[in-house]
Amino acid sequence: MTAYTTLAELKIRLGLGGTAGTAVTDDDTLLASYVTSTNAWIEHETWRPIGPTTGGTATFDGYGDVSSDGLSLYVNTGVRSITTLTVASETGGTPVEVQDDVVILPREQNRRPGWPGFEVRFKDIVAGSVGSFSRGYGNIVLIGDTGWASIPSNLSELGYRVAIRAWHARNAGQQDIIGVDETGDPIVSRFASSMDWRILRSFRPGGGVVAQ
Repeated sequence: MTAYTTLAELKIRLGLGGTAGTAVTDDDTLLASYVTSTNAWIEHETWRPIGPTTGGTATFDGYGDVSSDGLSLYVNTGVRSITTLTVASETGGTPVEVQDDVVILPREQNRRPGWPGFEVRFKDIVAGSVGSFSRGYGNIVLIGDTGWASIPSNLSELGYRVAIRAWHARNAGQQDIIGVDETGDPIVSRFASSMDWRILRSFRPGGGVVAQ
């Protein structure tokens, strides 16, 4: 889970961080639960983690993660750069490197600022022996930088707004704000405004493409 909010920053915003040796620690356990609930709620509503992974490895299936024509691989968490991309002709087959024959789409100028691409597509002319993503399970492996380059500031600010509202509500006498409701949602979600919900939903799959 990505750290959209942190305990240290939340305490500073609440005036509990102080300077070295003077920070208030009495409510750290409770505040940490707000941070955890807020971070979990954000990813629950965006339907994916929004944050950077550098040099990570991701495995995909030729069934389910690939377009019907076999030319595109859909990366739900986003991809910024590819170090290595291999494709096997079937489940358990021998992988073949294809990173030089693919492009990341949408192009950077067709995305929201700071957003990654979400499609890896074979070029119309390839130099290698493989020109499409074969059907299979676990037969496509991508190594590279995925996700957003950094956590978007509007998403982080949203998280702190919600956590701070939860804290103030608790201090006003509302005690039952930690945990989940009957649908499994973190109860912290009740402190989100309509603007907060719009921001969250803009990060759901499909929300970042502004041109095709």
